[in-house]
Amino acid sequence: MNCRGTLNFRHGDKQAAVNNFFISNDTLFEYGGMFIWGSSHLIANNYFNLSKTIRSRGHAAIYLNPGAPASEHVMAFDIDIINNIFENINGYAIHFSPMLANRVQNFPHLKVPQMVPHDIRLVNNCFYADKPSGFKFFRDDCPTIEKKINWANNSYYGLETGLAINNGLRKGQRHRHLLSFQKISDVSKCIALKNETHFAYRNFDGIDFDFNCKLSGGINGKPLRATDILPPWMIPELGTYHKTGKLTKLQQKRLREINHRSKP
Repeated sequence: MNCRGTLNFRHGDKQAAVNNFFISNDTLFEYGGMFIWGSSHLIANNYFNLSKTIRSRGHAAIYLNPGAPASEHVMAFDIDIINNIFENINGYAIHFSPMLANRVQNFPHLKVPQMVPHDIRLVNNCFYADKPSGFKFFRDDCPTIEKKINWANNSYYGLETGLAINNGLRKGQRHRHLLSFQKISDVSKCIALKNETHFAYRNFDGIDFDFNCKLSGGINGKPLRATDILPPWMIPELGTYHKTGKLTKLQQKRLREINHRSKP
């Protein structure tokens, strides 16, 4: 709620964001959704409702980073965006080229087509607005560059898309109950979009969690718990910081020791 930053997928591939709620209810500051670097990520069953978005990053709920391969600012590619709801975003729902001018300046040896996000699959997402915002649902500053963006069973209502309409992005109706609308009974619609023999949202190593089962159920009314995701052996080491936002005495002691060792 009212988070002034973004949830970043930056260092490392095969990351998952499932059943999160990105909500702001005032315009005092600029609020974030997700900024995505890297590949083979899953963004599924999330709810976005942002009353004001971050100008410096490009005003969006989800930012798909353009950048140089094998660099700190690696482009976003091979991404599954499934079963999400974007409601009344005061910005773009998805920005396909955020901060592109910065990346062009940082990597002058590359041409723009080598930097844009690609192989993005969007399935069963709802893009909805019942109030004006001055934005469209999507922004793509490189519309003529082939990106292999695949759409299936997505619905929009209330604003212009900002992109060429295709069969996988249809104009819908006003939905009174958006959460009940976002359920998918057959994940084969997602699977059909990927030609390999595995899928980006398959169960990840080290996480005892059935992603396919979770996707089929739509958005749950509350965020997932640590015990829903982490392996049993990790729970005793988790501590209480994720609940209280405060370090235990032992954690404070360890932090002081680390800081002391890091001083020259």
